[in-house]
Amino acid sequence: MLYTLNGTLVVKRDEVQITDKFKKREFVVELDDKYPQLITLFLANDKCEWLDQVNAGDVLEVKFALKGKRWEKEGQVKYFNSLEAIGIEVESVEETPVQPALVSEPQSDENNDLPF
Repeated sequence: MLYTLNGTLVVKRDEVQITDKFKKREFVVELDDKYPQLITLFLANDKCEWLDQVNAGDVLEVKFALKGKRWEKEGQVKYFNSLEAIGIEVESVEETPVQPALVSEPQSDENNDLPF
């Protein structure tokens, strides 16, 4: 199931190589609400470069997949959630033209040993 949020880009982090086949890049979007919320999302693999086209302060529409995993180590069980961005559209910028939407399918988790 896909979800959509609209907010202002606050932070875009550097790309991180997790394994030889998996890399990710996190970013933070602030939702404009009575009580503003800071939401961390990530892009995976070839989608990491999408953040090169946007800047802090840009208003974005982000399509994302909600993912959850169970992780067990030494008898202790934990559950993790993550938000994988699969589409970014710039709604407004101050000095640059609007970029076209970027959309793809969610990344498969089959070969991912990470707990999140």
